[in-house]
This record gives sequence, structure tokens and C-alpha cells, in this order.
Amino acid sequence: MKKQYNEQITQAIELLKKTGVFKVIEKFDSEIDLPYLSEAPEGSVVACIVDIESTGTDILHDEIIELGLVKFAFDKKTSEFLGVLDEFQSYEEPTIPISEEASKIHGLYLEDVKGHQIDDELIEEFMADVVLCIAHNAYFDRAMIERRLAVFKQKHWACSQREIP
Repeated sequence: MKKQYNEQITQAIELLKKTGVFKVIEKFDSEIDLPYLSEAPEGSVVACIVDIESTGTDILHDEIIELGLVKFAFDKKTSEFLGVLDEFQSYEEPTIPISEEASKIHGLYLEDVKGHQIDDELIEEFMADVVLCIAHNAYFDRAMIERRLAVFKQKHWACSQREIP
């Protein structure tokens, strides 16, 4: 059954590619064993993948309710991924309601985040050596996180949705 499923997926991908309208990216294999590093190697750059969940989509008024960060090193000359340096995840109870639409997207409700708060000092330490932040739809994540945590205003940003071919 699994082989048949994989063949069907492969055929569907090929059909989409042939249209010239779609770009198909390979499914992420969450079972891969990523290398972890105790420190960034000499000559490498430290970057951070940033993901937030929020009470809604209004970047001026909605609030962050979850923050996820993965800090990693990449080779400055070749841009080759070298390894994960650290990870961080935290919830934060908002001062405004979580919209029903937002909860449908990210699956978080007030009871999930109640009583939690992002530790600003811990984030400052975590981000100290980070040069580049990468987010999918960085326009939204960056606006939200820079409003909440000043340390992110000092970082360079890239968008995995718009800037990676």
C-alpha cells in the first residue's frame, strides 16, 4: 500500500511540474537526524529560524502567543548548513482574545497559553550571536516580533517564502 501511495504522489508531482505553473518542493522528512553542535565553527555564520503564532493577523494590534526558534550555523563561504546550535520554544498569555480564525490555523487556545510568559532576558541571551533571522512570511513574523522583543530589531532578516527560489 505504501509503495502504491508513493507512486501516486510521484505521478501527481510530475503532472504539476509539467504544467509550468507549479513548483513542487519535496516533503520535509522530520525523521532526519540533524547534527547538533556545541558551538559555531570558526568561519561560520549563526542564523535563527523564527516562527510565531499570534492572536490574529493584525500586525499592529494582535499579540504573539507562541515563539519558536532554532539557532544554527552555516558556512560563510559555501552557505552549507553545519548544524543546530540551540532551540527555544515558549508560549505567552495574551492581553487580548485569540481570534477564532487564528485558533483554527494554529490550534492554540487560551487554555494552552494561560499563565505562560516569554522570558525576554533569556531571548536576549539566546539571540546574542545570531546574525540572520529567517522566517516564512518574514513580513508578518518580523513586524510582530520586533514590536514585542527589541533584540530582533538589530538582526538581518530573510524570508523563506519570498527570497528562496
